[in-house]
Amino acid sequence: MISDINLQIADSWTPTPTSGNSAVNDTTVDLAGTALTAMTGGVSAGDALSRNISDGEPLYVVINILTAPTTATSVTFFLQTSTAADGTGSPVTFCTAPTIEIAQLPVGKQVKIRVDNPENLDLQRYLGIGVTAVGGAIAALEVDAFLVHGDQAGPGRNYPTSVVIPDTF
Repeated sequence: MISDINLQIADSWTPTPTSGNSAVNDTTVDLAGTALTAMTGGVSAGDALSRNISDGEPLYVVINILTAPTTATSVTFFLQTSTAADGTGSPVTFCTAPTIEIAQLPVGKQVKIRVDNPENLDLQRYLGIGVTAVGGAIAALEVDAFLVHGDQAGPGRNYPTSVVIPDTF
């Protein structure tokens, strides 16, 4: 999986929602982005997602299981947007993964959620993830999550910053 630290949504996140409740990570990706800000001279909260820049190609949020969950019988991951960088401002949930039994979430498992908005909901500037506990509170779960291009398979690998790639092979 090719990932970018600027597109990391969760870094060793340990949600602990009680049964039937959700936890939302306070790290988000700013969908306005610096390139768009530079082109337009500034972006307000709804502008980033109201621009039609063509159909493009699919984006996914890939959630890597770092520590397997315990206690709950299953979990449901979801994507939401918010007007606040910590995920608390007017949240809009727009993509939900199927409910997964915790036995199916060993260390190294990847959960992929296609970023899609089939209902044309009014999405906000910041993209984040959340998880809902089913059948008990979630304990011990730890995840990383990245916004990536395409449905990428394989384990995540974070490279150090300033990696120099030689131009001769």
